[in-house]
Amino acid sequence: FDEIAEENGCEKIKTIGDCYMVAGGMPVPDPQHAHMVCRMGLSMLQKMHKFRNDQGKPIEIRAGAHSGPCVAGVIGRKKFVYDVWGDAVNTASRMESHGEKMRLHVSQATYELIQEDFVCEDRGTMEVKGKGQMHTYFVSEETEASKARSKQAITRAKTSRRRTMGVGMQGVREVQLDQHADWFQNRKSEEQASGSDQV
Repeated sequence: FDEIAEENGCEKIKTIGDCYMVAGGMPVPDPQHAHMVCRMGLSMLQKMHKFRNDQGKPIEIRAGAHSGPCVAGVIGRKKFVYDVWGDAVNTASRMESHGEKMRLHVSQATYELIQEDFVCEDRGTMEVKGKGQMHTYFVSEETEASKARSKQAITRAKTSRRRTMGVGMQGVREVQLDQHADWFQNRKSEEQASGSDQV
């Protein structure tokens, strides 16, 4: 799945139990964020056909997606973690849990962004836990015309993300170095005050 995320310009956020969470359009905003996530969802489903459990039965998964505003950032003081929060995250989780095995289930918001480039099946209105009535869709496949356009967009997204994350990690290293320098200076001052030359 990590390789599929990279191939489609998506950002892996984390795994939660048996769930694999990714986001499109972050940390670098991209107008094709919904397309990126749906391509990854379809690719995940396709790849799973080759896997079998110990009894030789196929391993089946569900995939869900939603599009909307969220908040993302790096949290932690010792172990840095990039995470994302917001109602859009919860809704995406509901799309997965209310979906069907080996199908990509999306919200109305995501459908409106991808409908010109993906073949979708109207699932109608359904009751979604914590959200009420929602109109949802199953995504079947991407059109050939969209696939051709996506190659350039994916390359551009991956390049931009690498540059942004590179700058971000450099900033983290600089902060760590500044903290170490402050500690060293304070330690030196304490040793000098106590009459010791050892630092």
